[in-house]
Amino acid sequence: MSPEMRIKKNFSIESANNARYVKTYDHSVGETSRPGSPTASFMTVASADLQRIRKDQGLLKSLADFLGPWARNWLKGKEEEDAEARRNNGKDNRAPKRLKLAADVVEILDDPTARPMVQFPDTLICTANLSSSLPLCLFTLPHLQTIYAFQNEIKTKKTYIPDDEGKIISVGIYDIAKLRERLGIAADTGKSDGLTFSQFRDAAQNFYNFEAERTEGHGQSIRAQWTSSHFMFFLNQPDAEELYSHWKPIEYDLRLQHQLRSLSFNIEIYRGSWLKAELARDIQRTQDAATASANSADSLIF
Repeated sequence: MSPEMRIKKNFSIESANNARYVKTYDHSVGETSRPGSPTASFMTVASADLQRIRKDQGLLKSLADFLGPWARNWLKGKEEEDAEARRNNGKDNRAPKRLKLAADVVEILDDPTARPMVQFPDTLICTANLSSSLPLCLFTLPHLQTIYAFQNEIKTKKTYIPDDEGKIISVGIYDIAKLRERLGIAADTGKSDGLTFSQFRDAAQNFYNFEAERTEGHGQSIRAQWTSSHFMFFLNQPDAEELYSHWKPIEYDLRLQHQLRSLSFNIEIYRGSWLKAELARDIQRTQDAATASANSADSLIF
């Protein structure tokens, strides 16, 4: 299939996927009886073919209505690269003397009522793009602030990927084990991720922002919308904090399955999982009551 036909096919796939996702969302809020079917994968369009289309203005114009956000962003990036190359052509590349001076500081007023702004280093985004998953414990505010503040000092490891032209280049990504060690996070935190309820709530918000920032469409991307639906299902439960220790392992498993298999958000699975957490809570209460009763009886004997 020609690259031009692949682009047109991807446009149809994107439209159908959006309709499926809307149907799944409507089902999750009780407006429809059945969720949307699983989304389809896009067809690959090589960078070399996009480059050829970019150079052919007639062909580019004929395909303009079928270019998705991913293609438009790629084309925009290439135009910006060309413009930057033209600006730099013939310039003296030696470092200017002003680099010996520190940049001035722009002060801001602290607002204790405002949520602190979280910034994600490019290396963290690159690591996520080349890894199956990142530990949720990395996304608490203190840990993200440490990563951002010391991003140039934290050691990275090299991995090799093809660039837009098909050439193999090396990029630096974080060694997760060493990053955990740098942040003082245990090597194995289990399904609790080593997080309290309040820490989990903080990490969930930051992780959603991270997923939105690193994907095209930002908050409207399927990745970001799944992340929001997943975390908010648990956090919106009225007794979420009380049941935290019971549903957190379930949350971990659901998130892991999505990361490994790209499973869509299924509200019925989540409702069933919540019932399991409630049952575990009730069993724990019964056991605690029996233990307390036995201890009380023993104290009366002595």
